[in-house]
Amino acid sequence: MAEGLDGFGVNKLARSAGVSPATIYIYYKDKEELISSICVGVAEKMMTFSLQNFSPDMDFADGLRVQWRNRLEYFMQCPLDMEFIEIMRYTHFYEKVTAMLTVNFGQVLGAFMRNAEKSSN
Repeated sequence: MAEGLDGFGVNKLARSAGVSPATIYIYYKDKEELISSICVGVAEKMMTFSLQNFSPDMDFADGLRVQWRNRLEYFMQCPLDMEFIEIMRYTHFYEKVTAMLTVNFGQVLGAFMRNAEKSSN
């Protein structure tokens, strides 16, 4: 990412990886699909990590504490992932991440919020 998204290309990636560009195109239709896939994969990994030892049935404060500690640990262990996601957050690629998070993690976090709301009433 030193050259940014504009400097990124499948041919450069292939050369750097020591493979033919055709090898990359077997798995991804184009640069857009490759970047989207990486973005979704990194975000999914981060969210999975942040939900370790978490349950939607937890007390609200405890649930938030677990998630934020996990996220801090992830940030410290994977600083390049975090830098990548922060850059991607302000691009059109993040739309797919948002959709994936809603589908994959919305159920868990939604249940957590509903339980917290019930507990506060």
